[in-house]
Amino acid sequence: MGIKMEKKLILESDYQKGKGPTPVASIVHAVIESLNVSISPRDLTYKYLKPESIGECLDLEKEWFPGDPLAHYYAKSLKREKYFTLCCYWRPQGQRKEYVIASIVVKIISDRDTMMHLSNGAFRAEVGREEQKENAKRNADKTVAYVCSIGVVDEARRLGIGSKLIELAAQYAATSYPNCVGISLNVITTGVRAVGLYEKCKFVRLFTIPKYYTLNGKKFDAYYYAKTFDKSESKANKIVATIQDLLLNKV
Repeated sequence: MGIKMEKKLILESDYQKGKGPTPVASIVHAVIESLNVSISPRDLTYKYLKPESIGECLDLEKEWFPGDPLAHYYAKSLKREKYFTLCCYWRPQGQRKEYVIASIVVKIISDRDTMMHLSNGAFRAEVGREEQKENAKRNADKTVAYVCSIGVVDEARRLGIGSKLIELAAQYAATSYPNCVGISLNVITTGVRAVGLYEKCKFVRLFTIPKYYTLNGKKFDAYYYAKTFDKSESKANKIVATIQDLLLNKV
């Protein structure tokens, strides 16, 4: 017997005004337990975020990243301009309803839209002001696909879903944004499993960001990873340097 779930279209303005619903545990866990089934790759599809799935994504975000809501990212993703979200949907055998079991949220960043939250004082001090100006001029037309969030429910781990989401996100960014040179992300240094996934996907560790994460009142460092879309080794090295430039050119 299936479990009914009320579909809600969550508007960006509602979250900005603090009217959005409080995220709870994702219903997909109850569905899996109720049906007493394992998630099979043959029952999975990968799609762009659907408006009625935002609520499910937010519930999962609450589990994966407590205290770091991305409601406005999901709402903006529907337009697929600066943000986009890809989801892995699971449809149990014999059912019409499909559920979000994984997602990746990506933001396209440029020289004029550098992630200032990454660039603390010590980090920005790594390059001088004149070099920053040269970087800005050299990379004025370049963009990078930055992974804001990626997660997979525990019941669907080890099925290659995380790798597939990264692959599809990179393909979409490379084909939809002509000046996009690569994909990047940051990960907590203690996240051994996540680090292993990104390195398996051929990401290169560029640097460490001190005290980037706050969990239970404690500060943790983050690794910053990037992957170029160019398969030429010489060009790839230049593009990785470009990505680093894009992150270091503002004070």
